Amino acid sequence: MFQGYSDGEEAAFVIDTVKAAMNDGVPLDEIAILYRSNAQSRMFEHGLFNARIPYRVYGGLRFFERAEIKHAMAYLRLINNPEDESTGTRPVRFGRELWIEREDFLPDPPKNFYRLGPGREVRLRCGYWVTCHDFKTDAAGRITEVHCTYDPQTRGGDNPPPGPDGKVRKVKGTIHWVNAQDCATATVRLFDRLFNAERPGKATGSIMDDLNPESLTVLTNAKLEKALLSPTSDEPDWGDGIRRFQFERLGYFCVDKASTPERPVFNRTVTLKDSWSKEQAKGGA
Repeated sequence: MFQGYSDGEEAAFVIDTVKAAMNDGVPLDEIAILYRSNAQSRMFEHGLFNARIPYRVYGGLRFFERAEIKHAMAYLRLINNPEDESTGTRPVRFGRELWIEREDFLPDPPKNFYRLGPGREVRLRCGYWVTCHDFKTDAAGRITEVHCTYDPQTRGGDNPPPGPDGKVRKVKGTIHWVNAQDCATATVRLFDRLFNAERPGKATGSIMDDLNPESLTVLTNAKLEKALLSPTSDEPDWGDGIRRFQFERLGYFCVDKASTPERPVFNRTVTLKDSWSKEQAKGGA
């Protein structure tokens, strides 16, 4: 937050902020200055010129309707519960860099894998359609980056208009995402069944022999939407004070009693079926 006494002081502060962002490696095409009047425009342009920072001015009454501005500052609305539209929606910011589930990409996917792979197009949940063109791995062969382009005509996940031949392009897969520059880092505890046998100890006489070693997995660097950090106006009034969510395709979760906005903790309470894991178990992969 900045409090100044003139347009010149405000412009100088903004220019210094832009230079600091550039020094931190932020590309110029990801930096925008929104101002209120033409007088401010002249001050900003003067400061940018003197600082030798290239810029482009956008204006007009329909500024926010321009395609390049609309997509550069894209805020999308995601429905809170796909099975109950009355639960409302939440704003989520789209961006140039996104996190996706590692399981949603395969470098050499089989035909019945409907998620992301080289040359494949999928729908980002309530976002855009994206097509993978390349990916990177580390020295161990682990996928580190997936490079995609998006179709601006599919905003909100909608189907694109028909092509020159009159046909409408379709996709079979939808994956989830989080804006890498606008997300929260949390601890997520994945609770699973305590025993691997229906009747623990029946085979050996000791229930300890049937303990599930993966009954608890703790993820310490999970990326979540910031909207999860605090209650929303349309969120239910939880009688026991424990907030609950469904993380789509992953399971049902609740906020741990020790969770704080600075150090959020979520516990999985119920798992969900994974159709692709089922295919793999049958040898479909």
